[in-house]
Amino acid sequence: MKLNIERLHRIQERLANNKIDAIFLTALENIRYLTNFSGSSAFLMITKDKGYLITDFRYKTVAEDEVKGYKVEIYKNSIIDEIERLTRKEKVSHLGIEKRNITLEQYQKLTKKLKKIKIIPTLNLVEGLRAIKSPVEIKNIEIAINRAEKAYKKINSNIRTGISEKEIALRLEYAIKSGGSDKLPFETIVASGYRAALPHAVSGKRLLKDNDSVIIDFGAEYKGYYADITRTRFIGSRINRRQRKIYQTVLDAQTEAINLIKPDAKAKDIDAAARKVITKAGFGKYFGHGTGHGIGLMVHELPSISPKSEDILKEGMIFTVEPGIYIPGWCGVRIEDMVLVTKTGCRILTTLPKEI
Repeated sequence: MKLNIERLHRIQERLANNKIDAIFLTALENIRYLTNFSGSSAFLMITKDKGYLITDFRYKTVAEDEVKGYKVEIYKNSIIDEIERLTRKEKVSHLGIEKRNITLEQYQKLTKKLKKIKIIPTLNLVEGLRAIKSPVEIKNIEIAINRAEKAYKKINSNIRTGISEKEIALRLEYAIKSGGSDKLPFETIVASGYRAALPHAVSGKRLLKDNDSVIIDFGAEYKGYYADITRTRFIGSRINRRQRKIYQTVLDAQTEAINLIKPDAKAKDIDAAARKVITKAGFGKYFGHGTGHGIGLMVHELPSISPKSEDILKEGMIFTVEPGIYIPGWCGVRIEDMVLVTKTGCRILTTLPKEI
């Protein structure tokens, strides 16, 4: 409860700094972060001195059990009617909204209903807080990582010639769920041979063949927090020279990026370090995505480790470092680890081996 109250007060401070009387929150991840509510339907309205968790009758008991420090309101007609009632009650003249999360329909109804209230779009008001993980959140993520890695080790011997991508994915997902994860962070990716050149391939019926590269991108969950890991395997004992060069280039790029991670570093500089290694090796045009992304209650959140990112690294941030090279029609390699920014640098949270 203490942590929830602290987070509520930090949002209220941000409202005051932005001269907003109240904010209407619609993103479930932000609602869970602020209140601990685990249901699938809820909204928040936070004023300068109060917090309202608004849900429907299905989640009344859940909300009352999980949510402390907020007044639980059960709406009957529509959420917009309830927000109109609360803004009137709290004498709100300036109402903030999450411009990335509110639906167009909700926005249109809100502006129509609250004609005398100024609607102010906000960006990353809560997400900015979520980017810095508390010790409890770090522990939750470490447990999620441990679950993912244990599952991978269980099915390790199944990654061989003659088995399909889909079969490997199903066995890995079963191991993840039987290991305690309530849900999967995303659909497991197993992409082999020429299909490994598709960064977000869907696991298919293709059978693994000798000399294939195989990208396996998977994750697990604990208390709503996620892990995201990728390893690239080679099938058979003979790895050709070009495959070895590509793999070593990706590994070197990841190492260079990780070596630069520390508080106050620019996220785009981390990306540039990885991109420089890959470009120098002659594979620059085959690396088309960002080097990493924050992870927590969502698989993709702040910070963004990409060329155009304006994010500055802070102690407590957790994100992936995942450079890759994808040669169309032939093969692909991606290596993805999760790192925690510490006081003096970073700590790699993932532990699976990366040797060829």
